[in-house]
Amino acid sequence: MQTLQHSRNHYPYSTSVLVGISNWLELHPTAVVRSFQGCLVVLASFTILNTGLFTLQKTRTPMFTKVNGNSYSNMPIESAKQNLKADFSKVELTVKIDDKSTSLNAVKAGIELDADKTLNEITNKKGWQRIPLIAAINNLLIGIKPVYNIDNEVLAAKLSASITPKVVPAKDASAVIPTDATKEVTIKPAENGHELTAETAAEQVAGAINNSNFAPVITAKTLSPKWTKLDLEKFTPAINAARQTSLTLEADGQKLVLTPQILVPMLRVNSDGDALKMTLDTVVLKAYLDTQPNLFYSAPVATKTVQQDGKEIARTEGTTGKQLDTAATAVAATKAFENGVLNVVPALATLTPEVLVTKTYSNTNDGLYRIIDDFAKSHAGVYRVAAVELNGPGDRSAFYNADTQMITASTYKLFVAYGVLQKIEQGAWTMNTATASGSVGDCMYRMIHISDNDCAATLQKQLGYNEFAAQMKRDGFTSTNLLNSTGDKHSTARDEMTLVTKLYNHELLNAASTDYLFGLMENQIYRSGIPAGSNGSVVADKVGFLYALNHDVGVVYSPKSTYALVIMTDGAGGWNNVKLLSQQIYDFYNQ
Repeated sequence: MQTLQHSRNHYPYSTSVLVGISNWLELHPTAVVRSFQGCLVVLASFTILNTGLFTLQKTRTPMFTKVNGNSYSNMPIESAKQNLKADFSKVELTVKIDDKSTSLNAVKAGIELDADKTLNEITNKKGWQRIPLIAAINNLLIGIKPVYNIDNEVLAAKLSASITPKVVPAKDASAVIPTDATKEVTIKPAENGHELTAETAAEQVAGAINNSNFAPVITAKTLSPKWTKLDLEKFTPAINAARQTSLTLEADGQKLVLTPQILVPMLRVNSDGDALKMTLDTVVLKAYLDTQPNLFYSAPVATKTVQQDGKEIARTEGTTGKQLDTAATAVAATKAFENGVLNVVPALATLTPEVLVTKTYSNTNDGLYRIIDDFAKSHAGVYRVAAVELNGPGDRSAFYNADTQMITASTYKLFVAYGVLQKIEQGAWTMNTATASGSVGDCMYRMIHISDNDCAATLQKQLGYNEFAAQMKRDGFTSTNLLNSTGDKHSTARDEMTLVTKLYNHELLNAASTDYLFGLMENQIYRSGIPAGSNGSVVADKVGFLYALNHDVGVVYSPKSTYALVIMTDGAGGWNNVKLLSQQIYDFYNQ
């Protein structure tokens, strides 16, 4: 007992613990102490070594670091990044599509190895993995998974040359609804689709690369149907219920009942949402409603107005009507049916009453102007018009766009004619005076009677272009230009009216010369314009037609009034509109 007591007092407390452990393990206490001391030495050495490595590797990669099988062990971080990028720039991507392999440089295909993030995975270890020796052991066993940045658009563009796009949509299961109520609904099964495009291939390649697979095999992407046969079979009771349903449209005391016999051909299964529901084919429903034109219809009553000289002097208001808006009603009825509502108020379109205008014209200048204005606005073409009463009860006149120049066509020959006759009155010429195209008398006749161009050019040249232009300015024709010998000549309806009225009033020529000229005009051969619209009255006129131009200028000797009329048109479609406008002006002066 004394020996045991001495033994206990010989060891310190910690050693007593080891003695206890040695007794429990049935080992000699000295062996246990030495083992414990060895462990402390190993632990101290491990700690000192890791502390040194930790300090050393603050700016370097851990030992045994590998990326994609390449060693980046104990390398400065920046050097490792550069090496990573340099090594990856040589990596080839081999893609197999439809048993055909395509090789691409990975970088040019839009794939970038992110060196920063990859090395962050190495250097930013947590917990036990931060201990250098443990990290080294881990690196021996497990390579570092690189981090890639992939531009799918660039990758798809590179792959597109090797891919023939193939897209077969998936087919949902569908219901065949017979119109015969005694026959059962049948279900067509769903079918998978598939899709192979540059975009879907790029998605698969990107997934493979993120798993460090640079030789992926690409297959068509399976497209699954949204609704299966089982879904449609579960929905069949709802289809059968719809086959027994009626839909009623009712408004303004009128009703249209769409019986099951009418609705069944329109029934469809709406599979667009998250749940199947019964709907109607809007196009077929509209087509049926179009066959009911008199349903919900009330005719509008026209508004009647009376205008005088363009101003309304009387008005009787009409009333609006209604008719079925079949398109809007079909949409509304379809939505109601989908929501289980079977009584629908149809959409009715308002019918605006027609406005019937009775136009009247006063026996005034305003009335005459409005006749011309209304005609020009309701008929094709551009119009320049002047009308002046020369001998009648009211001295009535109107000028419509009369100051805008137009190409004269052959109406300029009236200016040449008065110039020639002035020369004869002055004694400078006679009817027998020779010209390059015959005598003056012969040329005057041909120029007015058949609108001969050579005679007109010869006579104007003999008058002298500049001399005659100056004479015309003195005589008041300030908007007329006949100077050019070969190009188009220009004048206005007002200038041509001034010519006719001055001739009629003997302000340019004496009575004999005027009678001679008007006699030629009365017998000229082109009578489809003003003469055709003057109810057989004597008309002394001169026409001009060129390109889309149809002009007529002259004097009308009508029963109640003698008046001068100039009608110049462009694009009016020939002589008919000239004749029609002449008729309305004739009626005005002879009312």
